[in-house]
Amino acid sequence: MPSLQEIYETCGQENGLEIWRVEDFELVSVDSKFHGQFFTGDTYLALYTYEKINEEDGTSEKAQNLHFWIGSESSQDEYGAAAIIVTQMDTVAGDLPVQFRETEGHESSEFRGYFRKIEYKVGGVASGFTHCEVNEDNNLRLLRVKGKGAKVACKEVEFSYESFTTDDVYIIEIGSDIYRWKGAKASMFEWLESAMVANEIRDNDQAGRGEIHELEEMAGYMPIPVKEALGEDVPTEFPESGAKPKAEEAAEVQAKLYKISNDSGELEVTEVGCAPGIPMDIMETDDCYVLDCSESGNIFVWKGKTAEGQEKNKAMKTAVEFLQNNRDGDKNVSIQVFPQGAEPALFKDQFENWVGN
Repeated sequence: MPSLQEIYETCGQENGLEIWRVEDFELVSVDSKFHGQFFTGDTYLALYTYEKINEEDGTSEKAQNLHFWIGSESSQDEYGAAAIIVTQMDTVAGDLPVQFRETEGHESSEFRGYFRKIEYKVGGVASGFTHCEVNEDNNLRLLRVKGKGAKVACKEVEFSYESFTTDDVYIIEIGSDIYRWKGAKASMFEWLESAMVANEIRDNDQAGRGEIHELEEMAGYMPIPVKEALGEDVPTEFPESGAKPKAEEAAEVQAKLYKISNDSGELEVTEVGCAPGIPMDIMETDDCYVLDCSESGNIFVWKGKTAEGQEKNKAMKTAVEFLQNNRDGDKNVSIQVFPQGAEPALFKDQFENWVGN
């Protein structure tokens, strides 16, 4: 297994996506054929290298996105190690990558864009779970396909009728046979995505052995193999997965800007502005800043071009600490860290008359 230093020095040499799983403060490479599959008990790093056009002179230049992904069952030690590794990798890369903290089910559009589909699988190294083998004829597995548009995701759930909901689609694997079950209130997005997932399982996981069958709740029918695996007592109706989140009727929480400075000799975080319409010139190029968009929004960290190395290196760590102190450590909040000049649109929208810098 290559050392961290060897990975730091050799990764990102060519355009494309590289993914590693975090194991005991080491990185284990994930084969490209498994890209998009994530075990909920693990934490991952993903580096995407590409070319972009420099807006000032029109030339092509190297760019990178560096993500660490946290599974819902991953340990704090594991994703804490990932945050440290991301910081080290960013330093070796000369502050080039834009850093992202991704969480299961709340991934950024950049992260989701790398994959045709994202599949969450039960298991993990640090959690003590066992990674499931999917290419065995005695396999029993239930996958829930849920969401709409570009945010449809596939997740393994408990192999039981209790896991079924009327507003989702499910894939039932019994040996090499695959059953697509459509809930009465499931969306067409979910049904179409389940077809792609089922085909991929048959062609890749099952090496072409499987046969795909289609089932619908409205038909009220479960074939004998499904009953033998899940039980003869098929529920006559299935519950909804839960009430849809209601639109916020209360006034939106204003985004707040905080300065991260080492001027006093210790790293300090101080509130300096409130959106909308934060003046651009409030940010000094020799400091770093945290923008907390709202109680339910993302956290952005801006690194000034001439900020001290300690401030830059601790930007992600500071954001995580900020999350602990101000959001009760909400695990579902995404964090994006970027250098001056690489600001995303959502960040720039909070400022008054933003112009390139």
